[in-house]
Amino acid sequence: MSDNFLSIEDLKGSGGWSFTKFAAMAIVLLALSSVIAVISYNLGSLNSPLSGFNSTDSTLATSDVASINTQDKIAVSPAPSVIESESGAEGTLNDPLSPTPTRAQQSRTITMDAVPELDGYRNSTGTGKRLAEIRVGMGPGLVSRGFVSFPIDSLPRGSFIKNATLRLYQVETDGNPYQKGGDIVIDHLSYGTTLDEIDYAAPSFLYSFATLSDNPNIQYKEVDVTAQLRDDHRNAKSTTQFRLHFEVEIANDDDSFDFAYFESAENHYGTGNTPELVVEYSIN
Repeated sequence: MSDNFLSIEDLKGSGGWSFTKFAAMAIVLLALSSVIAVISYNLGSLNSPLSGFNSTDSTLATSDVASINTQDKIAVSPAPSVIESESGAEGTLNDPLSPTPTRAQQSRTITMDAVPELDGYRNSTGTGKRLAEIRVGMGPGLVSRGFVSFPIDSLPRGSFIKNATLRLYQVETDGNPYQKGGDIVIDHLSYGTTLDEIDYAAPSFLYSFATLSDNPNIQYKEVDVTAQLRDDHRNAKSTTQFRLHFEVEIANDDDSFDFAYFESAENHYGTGNTPELVVEYSIN
């Protein structure tokens, strides 16, 4: 051996250390290094992805830590299954955080009949009739406008109007009303509980908002009145009311008649095809 290193024989020959003492000291140093390594590992784990575990929990074994560290991600439990109630609403099974299932909206369709006392026609001359036909057009020195009214207070409060269709049956025509007057258009208005002479020119909520008919064919004429019914229902009105007239209204300067006639609520012509308001609505 060189002068820079001690041999075992040198240790044996020294007066201060024996081989046995040296071996004991090595074992102690090895144990201390193991303890330091464990402490360093535990300190480093506080900043690891597992730091969410309680650091005071002594039941987490070294094998458990090693097993978790081998995983890139912690598995997520599957979402609770979804069930459907008899009413059609959905909810989660055995999930206390799930909102209480709500009842599915129920859609209903009803057909409303017009009020006989509130349909008919009024003339520009102040004359007219109730409990008669619904007349629209031009005659000698006058113009006629038709009226129809439906009660809507049977609709549940808070219901949502999905669709509303006004249906009027054109029974016949006289002369050439569509050639002279163009299309029959419709106004949304409120003329109250009576039909009288002032209603011919009564102000409307919406004037000529849609076309009811553009031809003399004998048939039901239909027009969408969803927005108008929604407005009346929202404002808690008991009726929804409409006025019919031609686009061009010029009184005839001779004895000719140019009218379109519609069946009324009192079944004036006996067709049975009385005015209808078909309403689809939903309630919660």
